[in-house]
Amino acid sequence: MTDDPRPGVPRVGVLLPTREHALAGDFAAAPLLEFARRAEQLGFDSVWAGDSLTARPRLDPLVLLSAVGAVTSEVTLGTAALTAALRPPLAGANTIAALDQVCDSRLVLGLGAGFPIPESEAEFAAAGVPFEGRVGRLDETAALWRAAWRSTRQGAPTGFEGRRWRIEGLDRLPAPHRPGGPPLWLASSDTPRVLERVARLYDGWLPFLPSAEAYGRARRRIEELAVAAGPRTR
Repeated sequence: MTDDPRPGVPRVGVLLPTREHALAGDFAAAPLLEFARRAEQLGFDSVWAGDSLTARPRLDPLVLLSAVGAVTSEVTLGTAALTAALRPPLAGANTIAALDQVCDSRLVLGLGAGFPIPESEAEFAAAGVPFEGRVGRLDETAALWRAAWRSTRQGAPTGFEGRRWRIEGLDRLPAPHRPGGPPLWLASSDTPRVLERVARLYDGWLPFLPSAEAYGRARRRIEELAVAAGPRTR
C-alpha cells in the first residue's frame, strides 16, 4: 500500500520543526533547509512537514518541501499532515503536480480532515470552507486529484464529477513526475470505519496510535480489508 521499494525494511523519517520555529517567532526557511540536508546526510529516509493556517501557524508545507526538494536528492518528502480541504482542489492538484516534478517522484502526501477542535473549526471558517462534512470533502478532494493526475494518460477520462465538484478539461493541467501522482496516505485514528477508508481509498496510513502493538493490529486489519476490496487504480 505504501509503494515501499524495500518491503519489510524499517524506514525512519523526521519531522521538520516548522511549528517549533513558528512558536519561537522564527519563520526563516534557511535553518529548515539545512535541517533537511543534514537529515539526508545522516541517513534518514524521509523528511516531513506539518500544515496549518491559523490553528497551529507555520510555513506552508508545499512551498517548503519544494525548496527541500531542490536542496536534497534522495530523501522522501512528505506532508504530515496536509489539511487538503483548506485548498481549492483544482489548484491543489496543480501545485502538487509541480512539487512532484521538482522532487522527481519523491513525494508522499499524508492527508488529514482536520482535528475536531474549536481552533480547527475557526481555521476552516477563515478559509471559507465548511467544517461540517470535512471527511467527505477530503475523500472527494483526493479522488479529484487522482482524476487530474491520471487524465493525461491515453484514453483516460478528462473530467471529474462528484458530490461537490464537477470539472472538465483536467488533461490541460501539467502532469506530475510520478505516473498517476504521489501516494496519498490518510492521517487518522484506528477506528474500524477509518481503517476501512484507508484500505478502500488511500495508498497508505499515517496513524495516531499509543503503541507499536496497536499499530501492528490496525495495519494487519488494513491489509485484510485491502485484499477484500480488490485492486484499485491509482
